[in-house]
Amino acid sequence: MCGSLNKGIAQSGVEPALISDKNTGLRVAEILCLPKENVTECIRVIRALSPDELLAAQQAIKGQEPLIEISQGVLKGFVLQNRDGGTFYGFRKIPYAQPPINDLRFKAPVPADGWEGIRDATTEMPACTQFSTGYSSIISGQEDCLYLNVFIPELPSENSTKKPVMVYIHGGGFYSGDGTDLLAGPAFLMTKEVILVSIHYRLGVFGFINFDDPELGVPGNAGMKDQVLALKWIKENIADFGGDPDNVLIFGTSAGSISVHLHMISPMSTGLFNKVIGQSGVALFPTLISARNTGVILAEYLGLQTANLTETLRSLREISAVDLSTMESSIQPDNYFFATPNIELSSDEEAFLTRRPLDILLEGDYNHVSLLTGINNLEGLLMEATELEQTGQSILIEDFTEFIPHDLEIAAGSEEEKKL
Repeated sequence: MCGSLNKGIAQSGVEPALISDKNTGLRVAEILCLPKENVTECIRVIRALSPDELLAAQQAIKGQEPLIEISQGVLKGFVLQNRDGGTFYGFRKIPYAQPPINDLRFKAPVPADGWEGIRDATTEMPACTQFSTGYSSIISGQEDCLYLNVFIPELPSENSTKKPVMVYIHGGGFYSGDGTDLLAGPAFLMTKEVILVSIHYRLGVFGFINFDDPELGVPGNAGMKDQVLALKWIKENIADFGGDPDNVLIFGTSAGSISVHLHMISPMSTGLFNKVIGQSGVALFPTLISARNTGVILAEYLGLQTANLTETLRSLREISAVDLSTMESSIQPDNYFFATPNIELSSDEEAFLTRRPLDILLEGDYNHVSLLTGINNLEGLLMEATELEQTGQSILIEDFTEFIPHDLEIAAGSEEEKKL
C-alpha cells in the first residue's frame, strides 16, 4: 500500500520532511485523514489538493514524530539534538524478544511478535531486573526488558547510502547496568554518519542461571542468547533505518567488553557482526565462567527442595522478580561471579559456549573479525571508590599472585609463580 501512495504523493509535489520514503504515503494519508484502506481513492484526493493544501500538510507533518516501517510493524520515533546542536532521530523501546516471564524465565529468548497500527517508540526502555551493591541493596528494573533503542542521524530515503552500524552492549558485571541515555546517550555519536543501537539483556540469575539436567531446558547463558537475538534483529531490520546489515560493529565496556569478545568465540554469533571494540574486558577474565548447576545452588540457598528439579524450577519461577533479585544480592558478595556466562553441557538446545574461551582461541576456532581492545590508565578506580565508600579504606594489594590468570594453571607457591 505504502509504495503506491508514495508514488502518488511524489507526483503531487509534497515533500514531507520527517518521513522515511517507505512510509511517506502512510503518514501523509494519516495527517490528511485520507482513506488509507482505499489506495486509488487516496491517491486521487492527494492529486486534487491545491499547492497551499499540500504545503499545510507538509507543515503538519514537520510537527509530527518520524515513522519507519519494519518487519514487525510501524514505529513512531522522535526528534533529538546532538552534541553539536544538529538534529537526529530516535526510536526507543523496540521489542526484539517476547517478555521472558513465567515459563520463559531462565529460558533462551523467543523472537518478539509484531503489532497492529503504529507503535509509540518515544519512551525509554526499562532496565532489566538488577540489584546495586553498597551499604544496602536496591532492586530496580523489570523482567519485561528485552528491548533496544535505535538512533539515526537522518531518515532513510531511496537515495541514501547505507550507514555503518554500532551496537552498544552495556557493562555492569553481568548483574547490573543498562543502555539508556543516562549511561549511553547517543548525542556524541549522532554527530557522525553512523547508526547507533543499544540493547538490554537479562542480568544476574535471570540471565545466567543454569541446570545440568538437559530436560529442564535451562543450560545457561540466556543473557548472552538475548544479545544474539538482538543482533539477529539488527541484521534483519537495520536496513529499514538506513543501516548496512553487512557493516555492524559491536562494542562494550567491562562486562559489555567481555560480551563482545565472547561473541567472537561463539558459533551462535557467526555472521552477525564484522568488527569489535572491547573496552576494559576480555573473555579470558580469570573468574568469568560461573559454577555449574547454579540453579540447584540458588534453590538450596532459598531452602527449596532439589530432589525433583522440575518442581524446583517451577518454584523458582513462582518467586517474584524483586524477591529473587534480593536473594541474589545476598549470595553475590561471597560469590561475585555466581551468575555469569557458563560453559554449557550438551543438550538439544543451541549452545552459546561449550568450551573454555582460552581453548577456543588457542585452536583458532572463532569468528575472525577485526578487534580493537584496550584499557584505561586508571583501571580499577571504581573498585577503589566502592571500597572507600563501604569501609573508609583504600584497597591494599598484599598478594600480587592473586592476579596471575587462572588459565595459566600455575601452582600456588611454585617456583614459576615466584618468577612471575
